[in-house]
Amino acid sequence: MTTKRKLWYSIGALALTLVVAATSVGITIAALQAKVSSGFSISYTAKNVSAKIKGSYVTNDSDTEHSLGDDLVFNGDEAQDTTKSFDETKKPNVTINNPTTDYLEMRFTIENTGENGFGVTLTLTGLETSNFTVSYAKSYRANTTTAAQFGAAAGANALSDVYATAAGTSKCVVDVSVRVSVKDISASGTATGNFNFVLDGLAEDPSVELFNSSNKKFVAKNINKMFQQISGKTDASISTITQMLEDDADHRLTSADMVANSQKIAATANGVSARGADAEIIIELGGLKWTPVFLSKTNEWIDGKTHDVILTLWLADNYQDAWKDRQADEGEYYGFIDGALFSDWSYNWQDYRTDMLYPSAMYGTSYMRAVTLNNGGQYALDGGNSLSAEQAQDENNPFAAFTMEQFGLTDYLVKPVDVVWQWIEQSAGVQGVCSYNLSNENWSDKISDNGFSSPDYNYAHKDGNDVWKNDYLWLPSLTETGYDSSYNSHTGMWATSTAQRKLTNQTTSELNTAVGSKNDTITYNYSWLRSGSNAYRVYALNPSGSVFGGDEYKVEYVGYSCAVRPALHLNLTAIANSL
Repeated sequence: MTTKRKLWYSIGALALTLVVAATSVGITIAALQAKVSSGFSISYTAKNVSAKIKGSYVTNDSDTEHSLGDDLVFNGDEAQDTTKSFDETKKPNVTINNPTTDYLEMRFTIENTGENGFGVTLTLTGLETSNFTVSYAKSYRANTTTAAQFGAAAGANALSDVYATAAGTSKCVVDVSVRVSVKDISASGTATGNFNFVLDGLAEDPSVELFNSSNKKFVAKNINKMFQQISGKTDASISTITQMLEDDADHRLTSADMVANSQKIAATANGVSARGADAEIIIELGGLKWTPVFLSKTNEWIDGKTHDVILTLWLADNYQDAWKDRQADEGEYYGFIDGALFSDWSYNWQDYRTDMLYPSAMYGTSYMRAVTLNNGGQYALDGGNSLSAEQAQDENNPFAAFTMEQFGLTDYLVKPVDVVWQWIEQSAGVQGVCSYNLSNENWSDKISDNGFSSPDYNYAHKDGNDVWKNDYLWLPSLTETGYDSSYNSHTGMWATSTAQRKLTNQTTSELNTAVGSKNDTITYNYSWLRSGSNAYRVYALNPSGSVFGGDEYKVEYVGYSCAVRPALHLNLTAIANSL
């Protein structure tokens, strides 16, 4: 088994941020005496963080711990911008007589009362040029304690990345203390310090999932990390990415462009050189792993319409951890072999004739499109002149989350009907991966018969050819993926790398394993594409992801089973607006 080189970044539950803000410490210094007064307030600025915060203070004069008032309790369902404060009548009023012994120490106990972990970040501003020493200490109730001393100038980076995991675990409570003392009591001056606590609900979230299926929302923190990876900018936003497309001559970024950008982030963060062009970015969406392959816009040929930024994702592998327990006979002609998805293209038939109403290699009426990819509709039956009954979508299908509206994700997907390059793309005319045009590449009827190896292979005028333009999920074409990174004309529109095209299991031999209800058809470990070669064969990528003994791809019979790796368009503009 080959391990892919991957750049992981999180994309998981809703971005949850609780700000413990403006914890002000007003300090006036007089000769031989300093007076310390403190005011505390907490602003609740996001939903779904559940926590209880206890505030108190002590001084060097006594071990007595003075409460700042009732605990601040935050329930995850509270509205945004709710403000809570500790008791104004319980602010400390402390006199500091000796800089070596006198201090004011504020203590906070932060308890996680919800089911999701969160992190705590504390920063101090406002004392950079003053005459104070600030000490920070943090500890988990698991008895792990660290402390650091900071001069005033270092206060802005005082404490960060203190993690509290779910309630009931060994790290469900975090204790934080902040001690303020005076360096030189003979100096005079005034200053106000601001302590800012941030409770971030994603700080210790190990998930790499972009979309939270429970609340049907994307995770802002993880979306931002994805923006950074594809743009190469640490301060990336949807505006940054939109501008990058505006600045590009073709208003598009390929997979190679995005991998190069991600290497900038890695080099900046790690101080290491780039990993090389033959790499890939991996994200997780809907429980499956995908690789970004193209950045473009919707409807870019229609004036007066909103041009949303779309990121095209291609399933990273036909093997997925989420599928490891699924069975080989889950579909009539699709199923799983050790966690890898295989399927027939057609309804287990193929025919060489081109005069049929529905050729066996026409993608729009294929079993692959209607059933395996869960788009629904009808598929062609043996003989090529009749269609099946209308196929309903299946909630148990492995791609249900990407094709059925009740799961919420389709609100952020774009159909090929709104993508100009899928409207008119062709192998010979667009990228030159072949010397002639291929069936099923574009969904419109704007491509003439000229340029096909036979006019009969242009299905543009056949009923059902273009139905896939309204699908959320679709197989990519040879023009899109390309098949060899070594030659510019063979890299395809997306300029994919070998790492992106290959499968985990690179076996090029026959697998001899039954899929679906079949027990007599040999399965090959090549990846299906939608591009047709003739009336009964379509293209499939070599499992190694590159030219292998001259066999960079296979022209496969549509009645056989091959690896399934669909693609989709993710609407980044809609996602950014939703956040």
